[in-house]
Amino acid sequence: VTGVTIDEPLIDHTASEREFAEEVDRLGASPAGRVELVGLLQETHPAYDERGMAATVRMRGWVLETLGRDGLPDCALLHVLEELDTGRDPYLVAAAARALRGCPRHEPAFAPYLARAITNVRQHDDFVSFASYGAYVDDREGTSALSEVLTTLRWLGPAARGDITDLELLV
Repeated sequence: VTGVTIDEPLIDHTASEREFAEEVDRLGASPAGRVELVGLLQETHPAYDERGMAATVRMRGWVLETLGRDGLPDCALLHVLEELDTGRDPYLVAAAARALRGCPRHEPAFAPYLARAITNVRQHDDFVSFASYGAYVDDREGTSALSEVLTTLRWLGPAARGDITDLELLV
């Protein structure tokens, strides 16, 4: 051990956003790294100190999206569902919806969270891009929070049927 303590943050506020995204991508490439990323979902993580709201949203959204790419760790599921349940930012809600699709289980319990996500963002939905960290939406690539939530509902398939009445009321 070379003087690194257990309490040292994985990434701190001195990292640039680009360095942050590169480290998130590196960690996201392995199951053990994805588990390490879960701590970055806490809004109070030191990586977000002295950063503005927009930067924090981009960074946390990139962590969410990365966590879902190759299998959402069980320890991240609560954070994903919380973002769907209470989130208002289109980028974070879209990222959470994408992350949920990385879950190996299609649980009926996910449907109410997706229904609340629709309610939370439908009045201020916006286009977002996950093509790369900080990417701007263009004509070729982009999605929206509502589109991602609806895609996740389709992914959930028959497991969402129990909440079809709630979903129909949203339309």
